[in-house]
This record gives sequence, C-alpha cells and structure tokens, in this order.
Amino acid sequence: MTAIEADVVIIGSGPAGVSAAWPLVEAGFSVVMLDAAEGPTPKPPAMDLARFRRSGNGWRHAYGDDFSGLVLGRGRSPKFGTRIGRAVLGSDAHHPMISATGFLPLRSFSAGGLSKIWGAVASAYDDRDLRDYPIRRSDLDPSYRAIAARIGLSGGDDDLIDFHGSGLPLQPPSWMTPIGERLLDRYRRRKPLPGFLLGTARNAIATETIADRHACNKCGLCLYGCARGAIYDSTYDLASLRRTPNFRYVSPALVTRLPAVDDPALTVEVAGSGPAAVAKGRVLVLAAGTLNTTALALARHGAAGTKRRLLTNPMAALAFLVPSRVGQPSDYATGILYTADSLPLATLAKELPVSRPTALHLSAVMAPALVLATFYLPGRFSQNAITLGTGEDSREELIIEGGARQGHAAPWGIYSSRLPVDTGARYRCPSCGDFADERTRWRPDLHTGLRAAAVAQSLRRRRFVPARFTGQTLYVDDHGKR
Repeated sequence: MTAIEADVVIIGSGPAGVSAAWPLVEAGFSVVMLDAAEGPTPKPPAMDLARFRRSGNGWRHAYGDDFSGLVLGRGRSPKFGTRIGRAVLGSDAHHPMISATGFLPLRSFSAGGLSKIWGAVASAYDDRDLRDYPIRRSDLDPSYRAIAARIGLSGGDDDLIDFHGSGLPLQPPSWMTPIGERLLDRYRRRKPLPGFLLGTARNAIATETIADRHACNKCGLCLYGCARGAIYDSTYDLASLRRTPNFRYVSPALVTRLPAVDDPALTVEVAGSGPAAVAKGRVLVLAAGTLNTTALALARHGAAGTKRRLLTNPMAALAFLVPSRVGQPSDYATGILYTADSLPLATLAKELPVSRPTALHLSAVMAPALVLATFYLPGRFSQNAITLGTGEDSREELIIEGGARQGHAAPWGIYSSRLPVDTGARYRCPSCGDFADERTRWRPDLHTGLRAAAVAQSLRRRRFVPARFTGQTLYVDDHGKR
C-alpha cells in the first residue's frame, strides 16, 4: 500500500481547500491535496455572444453534446444544463450516494468543485452571521483581505458595502447591462424604502488583469464558463500551487475513510485508479464540500443513523411575504438581479403557455428587457436534516430531508388551486394539445402550462393583470399542498 506523507493533508480542491493551502505553503509547510477529480472539464467558448449565437457549435455549450441539457427539471438553473455544468455535476457518481426529499443536493468531484459553475458572488461574513461561532469578523479580516487580493474581487463603494464587507481591496465593479444601470440610477435618485438597499454586485470577477487571468471583456457568455479566466475558479490557484516545491496534488484520490478519533497519526484511506493508498499528516483539513465533508465527519465520529441539522439559505425567485414575521424584529433577505438576454431562448420559451414557435419568438423579443431575480433568506430559516445511513446495496448513503422552519413554508408557494377560474373558455395545453374548460378542477397533476394559461386569463378578466400578460410566473408548484 502506497503511503503519502506531509505536514498537512487537505481533502478537496475547491475554494476552501486552496485558500487553506496558500498560507501553509507560503509558511514552508509541506502540503498534500487529495482530490477525487478524474479528468478536466470542457473548455468554455472563446468568442462574444453575437458570434456564439451564429456559430454552428453554440448548442454544444448550451445543452451538451447529447442534448441532455434540454431535459432540465423545473426550477433548475440554466447553468445546470450547459456543457460545463453537466460535466461538473455529472462527476457526482462516487461514494457516498445521496437520497434527498424536499432538497436539491449539489456536489462535484471535478477539480475546482462547484467553483467551476458558481455565480461568483463573494460576500464576507459579519458578526451577525457568526454569532453562534467562537470567532468574530475581526478574526477573519486578515484572511479576507489576502483572499480578495488573490482572487480578484470586484465591487463598488455604495449602499451595499457594509453588507458585502468593507475594508477589502476591490477592483472596479463588473459591467452592467443598460437595464441594470437604469435600475441603479433610479434607486439612487429615489431611495424607495428605508429597509431596501440596492448596489453593485460583489463578485470574484477580475475587471483588471490579475496574474494569468485576463480582465472581463463583456462577452456575455458567463453562463458557459469564462475562457479569459475573469471569473474566478479555484483551478487557477491550483495551477499556481502545483508550481511550488512543497505542494503535492494527488488525483484521482477519493477519500473513503477518515482516521479514528484516537488515531494520532491522522491516517486517511484513499481510493483511486491505482493501488490503494493512505495519506498521513500532522494536520488534516476537510474541504470536500458541505455534503462530502459531513459524510466523512459523521462516519469518523460513529454518528451514522443520527440526524444532524443542515443549514442552507432558502431561495425564492420572486418577492414574498412571511406573515409570521409581521411586527417582529427586522431580518433581511439578500438577492441578485440578472438580465435574460444571454440565456438560451429555450430556457424562457418553455415557461410560456403558448405554442413553441410563438414562445421562441416572444422570448427573443422579451429577453433584452427581462430582469430575473433570486432571493435568499438567512440559513436559520432552513429546517433540513442530514443522516448517514446505509442504502439497499449496503453502501453508505447520505439521507437529506429538506424543509423550512415552522411558519415559514407557506409563503414559498402561490396556490393556484385557490384562484377562481370561471372564464367560460377552453384552454389548450402547449405541450400535448389537451383541452380543458372552466369546470376543470385545477389539480397539481394537471399540466402547469395549461393551468397557468387559465389562471392568467381569469386574472385578466378580473383586471388583476394587464391583458397582454400570459406568463407562467403566476404559478409556483405547490407539490400537492392546499
């Protein structure tokens, strides 16, 4: 059995892993990084958006060589269906397996992990975020400043600087579309509400050349990866680390078991394409992503079969009201605005309750003027549980039960079953051509496009929405709830 020894053993090559490795390597310690990655990810397109749409191979980047990106679950990010997204997420075929209900588990076993497809939003924790931890923001400030300078953090000195984190070295803000500039200009002139703040994004996007990475050139192809390296992912740091003499990168090296609690040698079992190996170090750093790290830690401490709380940031794609918080001390939600002009038209078209040709035409017209938004609540609003169990084939399996805290689940759905439908008309499903009339009970098993069309028509007649509006955004799947 091959033995790998170093002062420090790091598991995982994502942003956490490389950020832990840099100061250790610079201090002269020997560092071994174990990574389950088996091969490189696809290269992103090197062109602008106009050329991309005219090229004969753009579809490969948008949907993958086998068009598998066209089959994307409802509510999924379009990035999950891209060629690079499928490769990064498709690497999730290793131990342990995951069984999840009410929860979307995302992890990656590719080099750089999920940083290959992340949105690059990089806000610093403040004391409110860290109130249940034995550290404060001031303890993290030196590390935050070093990381911001290394990865190229861009942002502005505006109303959101305290939220994102002040006192960090920043490059100029990344470019905005005309819609974004208009929204920000109107906000600055009007300041609509005391509790509402709007500002430039804080992104790990280089707007000035840094190391081997070139500044953003506004190509509009962020969805498919960045050929210039402007959008940070940790493989850039990994390449630099591998050029140092006291750093060693081992891949593919899937860590299957951590050392026992009473093992002073910190011996890690590793599986890969070659013979079995062990890695030994004085210090062990777990940076394999939330789910994989949790599975390894639970197994080490003999906590299989016990539920542990799993924090996430509940997300919505529209404005919402939490009734139980009315009159309570103020909290916050944070969000990001996107424009839709760089998305594949099919992403928008499939949400419109009209024929496919009409939907594509409408999407092409609306995309330059459409603004999309995602909103995130603090992690304490989540009510998830994670358990390390055993699957049918006797392999270890992560079992995740997702949910929101009691009293906060209802606002996440708009229950169309409560909206009256009495238009006296018939509606045709754009997907299969089936018809239904106003007497139909709108159950969760009916086609959402058909239901959205009926609800939109009903609301138009009651003058709740303009007559030209037929968007399926009126309906959010309620998963059978009433």
